[in-house]
Amino acid sequence: MTKSFHPSDTVQLVHSHKIDNFALRYRHFLKITEDIPKYKVNFQDSEQMLESSSQNLVEQLRERQKQQLLHFARRGIELYCLEAMVDWRLVVGLGSDHVQETNMTLHHIYGIPYIPGSAVKGVLRHWWLQEDFGHNEEKALDDAGFRTLFGSLKQRGHVQFLDAYPDEKVQFATEIMNPHYPAYYSGSKPPTDSQNPLPIPFLTVEKTSFRFIFLAKEKGLLNTLQRRFEDVLAMKGIGAKTAVGYGYFHNFNDSTDDIIGELKCQQQAAQEEAKKEQEAKHLASLSPVERLAEELTGLSDSSVDEERVTYIYNKELPLLEEDEKQVLARALKEYWQRINKWSGGSKKQKAKVQAVKAILEES
Repeated sequence: MTKSFHPSDTVQLVHSHKIDNFALRYRHFLKITEDIPKYKVNFQDSEQMLESSSQNLVEQLRERQKQQLLHFARRGIELYCLEAMVDWRLVVGLGSDHVQETNMTLHHIYGIPYIPGSAVKGVLRHWWLQEDFGHNEEKALDDAGFRTLFGSLKQRGHVQFLDAYPDEKVQFATEIMNPHYPAYYSGSKPPTDSQNPLPIPFLTVEKTSFRFIFLAKEKGLLNTLQRRFEDVLAMKGIGAKTAVGYGYFHNFNDSTDDIIGELKCQQQAAQEEAKKEQEAKHLASLSPVERLAEELTGLSDSSVDEERVTYIYNKELPLLEEDEKQVLARALKEYWQRINKWSGGSKKQKAKVQAVKAILEES
């Protein structure tokens, strides 16, 4: 038998519905099994995995974020995008309020685990403060580079730290904390061996890749940050319980060039499309004979193009009025001159050239 911690009318309302949003299910509709010790939360009922709809959201969010980055790049904003895999396990927001006393930072809309931009900024700032200034806050804030990057009470930082979302499928794993002196930690007894350990289960993320994104108006700021950030993820970690191996990353992939490359492809495609539209408008403004003449300027000496020229000469030219014939004849002359067939060639070609010369009143 399972038990839910919410009002009975709410139970009746959601009893026949499946909750796809993992954050809603984990925070408010987590069930426990009554026939086992109360500390053993039935994580099987919380499903330890995202629904397929939520996994699809991860893909949609990735695409939406990419379009946002392309928008920023089009506006001239510099970006640094790093993808990294959780080395073992990760948990952010472990100490937040939750019915089971352990929690995880989950997006309230998408229902997926993520790393807030404030956490990304905080861990990088702490590492920088430690490595360069020996944890001396005053000395760090006297440094112009540090203030420019992270800001201060009087100055806004020039780098934006975006939330880090999963880059692919999200996987969960159950872990436990095992306090051996629960009565001591509650303040009622000294730490004696007579007390029973009280395992506390909690969820972690494992085998999941995250995308970290930084924005700035100056590329130099991101270059400076880039040299440090991989070290932070690999050596300091992020989130809770880093002292016991949580929150470290590996398999780093700088995907900034991929984003910029796609932007260049989009810009090139847009330019080509604009050129086609301009050409189409130009052709629409021309008379039929002017369109034929314009077409001839773009043809080459390929067999397909020469067949088209032959068709224009045999089928289109004879139907024109005298002044229109001269327009098309000049275009034919320029075409044959361009492919070196105005002088010489076969008997048929020479006959065509003579006919065009006659129209142009040339000898």
